[in-house]
Amino acid sequence: MQGREVAAIEAEDKTALDLPQAVEIAWNAVFQTANTVITAHSSFGFAQLEAKINPNLNHLLMGLKVVESVLDTVYASELIEYDEKRLILNAKQQIGLIQRVAEALKNDNNADYDSAIQALTNQAQF
Repeated sequence: MQGREVAAIEAEDKTALDLPQAVEIAWNAVFQTANTVITAHSSFGFAQLEAKINPNLNHLLMGLKVVESVLDTVYASELIEYDEKRLILNAKQQIGLIQRVAEALKNDNNADYDSAIQALTNQAQF
């Protein structure tokens, strides 16, 4: 049995979901994605980032949309405390900045790209 299957079975055995831990895991996934974008920017810059980033921006954005949907649902549930809400808002800001980087690249807007990368770098946790 593979690790994912074991983890899924173990998860089914739990009766209570640890929402604060789930929020932290989602927040960490968002910041890992932000760091991927920042690292790709450092390596490739505006001219080559979209062509060379791996996984590609579309895949990163699709994954972030799923995470954002989960974060929105948890945030609206009122089952979490202030610290978790703050993490969710912080992660959503990062998602927005990554989307801004992608849009700037798509529209060949170097100035907005630079601004979004700077904001992403200032907020990211390495």
